[in-house]
Amino acid sequence: MRWHREKIPDDVEHRYISLLVVPVNPASWPYLRATMRLYRHVARKLMSLLEMSVVLGATVEDRDGELRIIPQKEGAEAFLKAAFGTTRGGGSPGLAGWVAAQLEGRLTCGRIHQIIDLVLRHWSAKDKNLPMSRDYLVLQGVRVRPLLERISLPFIWAEEGTEVEVENPHTLLLRLNSKTKIRLKILHADAHQWLLWRRVLSGELKRGSTISLQDLDTRLVLRIPFSLPPSKEKLDPDKVLSVSFGDKPDKFIQVKVREGHERGSSLDLKRYVGISAEAALDLVDSAATHMDRLAKRLIPACGGPFRIGVGPGNQTLKHYREAQHKLTQNRRRVTANWNNVWTYKICCAVKSWRCGKVIVFGLPGDLFARSWPWSDFKRDLVYKLREIGAQLEWREEDADLKREAVGALLGEGT
Repeated sequence: MRWHREKIPDDVEHRYISLLVVPVNPASWPYLRATMRLYRHVARKLMSLLEMSVVLGATVEDRDGELRIIPQKEGAEAFLKAAFGTTRGGGSPGLAGWVAAQLEGRLTCGRIHQIIDLVLRHWSAKDKNLPMSRDYLVLQGVRVRPLLERISLPFIWAEEGTEVEVENPHTLLLRLNSKTKIRLKILHADAHQWLLWRRVLSGELKRGSTISLQDLDTRLVLRIPFSLPPSKEKLDPDKVLSVSFGDKPDKFIQVKVREGHERGSSLDLKRYVGISAEAALDLVDSAATHMDRLAKRLIPACGGPFRIGVGPGNQTLKHYREAQHKLTQNRRRVTANWNNVWTYKICCAVKSWRCGKVIVFGLPGDLFARSWPWSDFKRDLVYKLREIGAQLEWREEDADLKREAVGALLGEGT
């Protein structure tokens, strides 16, 4: 069975449903965990061989989504022959046969092309901070080779060659190979996720052709992609909504209509909204206080800040790391929640005033000297405005606010 990447139209937003599942038969749990570890091990091994072949003088090409390793020197040719049994490029029977031998028959033949595609995507991905590809940065020693420790196990869910059978809304059957099937039961899902899952099963929402299974600590999470066409609101393209960030927590995010509105109308009376950040600051400061208090209490018990884990403090260090991990996860949930709330309020203003364009001025680097994931805020705002059909533009600074501030200073001076 051949593996093809799923292509999504530009006007369709791809989302995921996350369901907590558990094997119906507890005896199948060790086999499933071992299979997922083998899948990651083969992907990491192929990534290492790919890096070594490039170091020895081979080139990697992506031809129609297919990996090709072409030797340019004798060292690379000898290495490819020793590793894969052939000197021909990737996608050849040598590379596919090597991946199939490493999988040991635990997974279907479609996993061969899945692993090759996965390694190719991670190898040629663009870096988030530098305008270069990851393969170049890895070879220069700037970045570490992708470890692929948290990759999920994909299953094809299509009309032809499907590996997923839905017995009922609560139970799914996943096929690992021709002889082994794992029956999973949905253990937990909140009301919103469950409603989306039922809409996917009924055909109201278009599902993706691949679902993924990931193990998080002692839990199994099933991720089902679905595509939802944007619901276009009746927006006025002449109205522009500006979003700027102030220097006071009580009115941190300033939202107002800048152009296209009629002065003296009801819209003009409601043209300004100030979104507070005081509650978010309180929660972030509370998390930092708890972290400092935990460090002052437990680090000395581990032998001091420079001798953590030495001697009898190992068990204490373990409890400290667990508590630190919980506090870190709680802070991530807090920031994600407030990014969602702030972007939701901005979208409510867009729909209420029917603004067809949104301009965001000067995205801050932090939140009043506290670290804040503004990249998540940007991502949430992009997909929410795309759903309602509003255009989005990013600018460095607000010229009108700067002019008002200068005018205020000149007025005070006179």
